[in-house]
Amino acid sequence: MKRIIPSIVLTLLLIYLLLFPKQMAADTAFGLLLWYKNVVPTLLPFCIISYIIIQSNLYHTIFRQILSLLPGKRVIRPETLYPICLGFVCGFPIGSKLTADMYALGHLNAKEATKLCAISNQFGPAFVVNYIAASQLKDSRFAPILLLSIYLPPLICGAVWMSRRDKSASLRKIPASRSQINFKIIDAGIMNGFETMLRVAGYIVVFSILSGAVESLPVDIPAGKALISGILEITTGTQNIAASDMSQAWKLPLICAIVSFGGFCGLFQTNAIMKGAEFKRKQYITFKLICTAVSFIAAKILYQLFF
Repeated sequence: MKRIIPSIVLTLLLIYLLLFPKQMAADTAFGLLLWYKNVVPTLLPFCIISYIIIQSNLYHTIFRQILSLLPGKRVIRPETLYPICLGFVCGFPIGSKLTADMYALGHLNAKEATKLCAISNQFGPAFVVNYIAASQLKDSRFAPILLLSIYLPPLICGAVWMSRRDKSASLRKIPASRSQINFKIIDAGIMNGFETMLRVAGYIVVFSILSGAVESLPVDIPAGKALISGILEITTGTQNIAASDMSQAWKLPLICAIVSFGGFCGLFQTNAIMKGAEFKRKQYITFKLICTAVSFIAAKILYQLFF
């Protein structure tokens, strides 16, 4: 069954590409344009700089100073705080990228890597406020509800998950490096950043084509198509849900839910980025589904309270 379903999907997709080449070209162009205009300018600098910071071991010095000011600092390591902070601020897929890089250096064990990847892999505030609230929903008043409903669930659920520490888990012994920056690290950071961006581009194109195929189905259920496209890829899905004839009372919670989940496109990207780590996909998906449900409920309640 595991082989039959992918084979059927790929066969149907191939038939779609052969029957609708113009639509396929349009979907591909849309995906590449989305990647070029929105993803690369926002994420490429962060990918390069964060890689340099990790490889030079500067983050440990910076976040050790921050932790000295926080309560409970004895149970928090800089290695766990850094991906969460930058993942939330910079946006997907920076959280998984930082986690994978730190695991490769031996700064995280396998269980920590899975947990941090799931918690930190969030879409950034700029995407939520500018693209979703202002551009798609056409109402910036929704921004606070979106931010609370999307970010609080992973923080709360993640804090509970991280508190369940596994004493049997241990870090891999890799020689520690002193804090230093050289041309070799900078060059590696640039190449690593572009490799990540190209991988992201490929998945965006594939899922843009899949979303286009869903929209081309001869079924007159716009809301259903919009929701399916959101489950596949959130940028297109958010656009379709916002443009549908659903009421705002349903649009907002559904958008919060699909953004919290991240879409199958985000899942495949994360799996590719974390390929060098002992990444537990089932735990990652379970955590995302829990956050999805909580985000939907939170957005529904907040909308009823304030609108």
